[in-house]
Amino acid sequence: MDYDLSDYTGSTDAMDCTLAVAGLNGTQDAHDADGHYWQTALDVRWTLARRSP
Repeated sequence: MDYDLSDYTGSTDAMDCTLAVAGLNGTQDAHDADGHYWQTALDVRWTLARRSP
């Protein structure tokens, strides 16, 4: 992940940051016949955001 610091003033108060993730799998605490954990594709886009105050 890269963040453009061209306007960086030494403070993170005015910085916004968003992390978007796709292609996640959820794992259940159960196993298939081969002993692998059951997984479910989470076919949505997840976003974690930090907005400056």
